[in-house]
Amino acid sequence: MDALKFDLNARGRKIFDLTLELVNIPSTSRTPGERKIADAIHDRLSAWSYFKSHPHHLISCPVKETGKRNVLALVRGAQHPSRRTLVYLGHMDTVDIKEYKSLEAAACDPELLHQRLRTTELPRDVAADLDSNQWLFGRGSADMKAGVAVLMELFREAAENPESFSGNLVLAVVCDEEADSQGMISLAEPLSELAAREGLDLLGGINTDVVSQRDGNAPHRRHIYFGAMGKIVPGVFVVGKGSHVGESLQGFDVNQFLSRLTWLIDDNMDLSDAHDGEITHPPVSLKQADLKEDYNGQVPFEGYAYYNFLNYKRGPARVLEQVSELASRAFDDCVQRLSAQTRRFFQENNTDPIPMEISPRVMAFSELCDHVRTEQGQEVLDQVTARVCETMGENPELREHSLELVRAVWKASGLAGPAAVVFIMPPYYPANDPEFDHPKFKAFNAQCRRSLAAFQAQDSPYELSLDAFFPYLSDASFCAYTEGPENRTALESNMPCWGRGWDIDLDRVEQLNMPILDMGVHGKDFHKRFERVHVPYSMGVLPGMIQAVTRSLLENKIEEAASDS
Repeated sequence: MDALKFDLNARGRKIFDLTLELVNIPSTSRTPGERKIADAIHDRLSAWSYFKSHPHHLISCPVKETGKRNVLALVRGAQHPSRRTLVYLGHMDTVDIKEYKSLEAAACDPELLHQRLRTTELPRDVAADLDSNQWLFGRGSADMKAGVAVLMELFREAAENPESFSGNLVLAVVCDEEADSQGMISLAEPLSELAAREGLDLLGGINTDVVSQRDGNAPHRRHIYFGAMGKIVPGVFVVGKGSHVGESLQGFDVNQFLSRLTWLIDDNMDLSDAHDGEITHPPVSLKQADLKEDYNGQVPFEGYAYYNFLNYKRGPARVLEQVSELASRAFDDCVQRLSAQTRRFFQENNTDPIPMEISPRVMAFSELCDHVRTEQGQEVLDQVTARVCETMGENPELREHSLELVRAVWKASGLAGPAAVVFIMPPYYPANDPEFDHPKFKAFNAQCRRSLAAFQAQDSPYELSLDAFFPYLSDASFCAYTEGPENRTALESNMPCWGRGWDIDLDRVEQLNMPILDMGVHGKDFHKRFERVHVPYSMGVLPGMIQAVTRSLLENKIEEAASDS
């Protein structure tokens, strides 16, 4: 593809070419492509003269036992050496390409894809963008290989001329963002160790994850975000009361309960989280199933479901409370309905009613563990969980692992249903709150706003909208922990696989304590068939804006800016 078709300066063309190279490397999460693209990025950096002279500043970071790795690099400015350091953050993996269907073979080849799209029937807006010659199509073009290319080019410029800037730059390109964010979670340790070893003061970070147009009437508006939305996945394990289908009214069907609970949760705007005029999408069901393995004439008596909750300000403690309240309501609704149907059955059969004894309970996983601990001792609880972990193996499917842990502890409790146990499943994304009451956050955000206002005043062709929470999931969630001790306790005590296959080193995350500014490339339809990135803004305007913010943060004493926040 001829980059000259785009009106780009020399820097923009380099970013464009690098974007093509990265998109051409398929790197779907949980495939060997993640390792291949990490190798390609590491090899490119290692060829730079700076890292030939400073090889200890380029680090390949293994991600647990997955065989994948992150790339971490440091360039020290020589103009006025200091501890002040800014982190450039991006991810190298993508979602899969199955949605491309007949175009799948071209999904990671933008030039071929452009040719194929011109002979494909397209939605009107997609066809217009293709004809405009301003958009680059392809898997990962927007999310977020163009963003990585922007950061790598700015990082290369700094490495080639360290005398041109003050302070220090760190580049962190991580894997697994589109899956469980194990890349960023695993980066906390080597990043904090690098900071300690090199004497770095990590002021904050700039992420270039893709952003999109949020107002159809403002095509020239570009959004910049000062925080990261959080995500919590509450699970509900339910135990009913078994019965023969010929006496179904004497049992308690878990499917009826789960259906009612899902009806109460799904798309319920009362369960959205709001902040300063912005509101998250409401919760939605991710899975719902009974646990009956074979066909027989028994009413299902075990089942589970889990849900997606997006968050700005609320944390695990509040979400657990909300789901528990709705589980109690679902039980009440089901018991009332069952009672009414039972009365009708006996009335219409002219028989004496059989008393119905159903007293459902709802408890958090931590309460269930406390019951076992009190009645049988910590040793029994440890044995139960250890057996499950041994059965599941070294790399369990984390949702299944969580469920089996809850089932095992329930069985050990000796309690009887109907009952619901509310718990938390991976993945968990803490909200990175831009209003966190900490001088570091206030100073960073104030200086960024100053710099962006100055850039906007230079007759920028785009209107900048400075917003609070990045509206999608982001690795920025794991750069700081702002949700407080109550939520941390609720999380750790109610996530069954915490420390048993999945956890976050929250001590390290709190040690990093980095505010993050998302200055993303502008794109459309990411995670979809017609994913594309807007070239004029993303490769022509955005790099200069990031460089301006970078210099402002590194060259000014941003502590003084806190008073302006």
